[in-house]
Amino acid sequence: MRGSKLMLVNYMCMVLISITLFLHLATHAFLGVSGYGASLEPDAVKGHYTDTATAFMLAVLLVVLAFHSIFSFKTTLLEWRHGKTWTKAVNWGAIVVAAVMVAFGMWTIVAAYITRW
Repeated sequence: MRGSKLMLVNYMCMVLISITLFLHLATHAFLGVSGYGASLEPDAVKGHYTDTATAFMLAVLLVVLAFHSIFSFKTTLLEWRHGKTWTKAVNWGAIVVAAVMVAFGMWTIVAAYITRW
């Protein structure tokens, strides 16, 4: 039963990825900028991190992408090999890798957001 709940969360993450990725790409393509090239200018990039709504969207995108990718990779590894020790190592490894990914990503977002003033 626990596995099916995690799979449901994974499906919800896919929906959230689609929505936030569309919004992220839209901010680089046509929302508030004159084109993709203009969105990559240093001031525009800093603006993406210092705007509250955009920073929140980037944080949500980071978390759902981390969960979705690590969960999918974990599932692949568990299907590749079986065993109690292997399962425990993969599960703990997935938790550690996900925590590191989110910590480094959030550190970047928070550091850029705090230095906006």
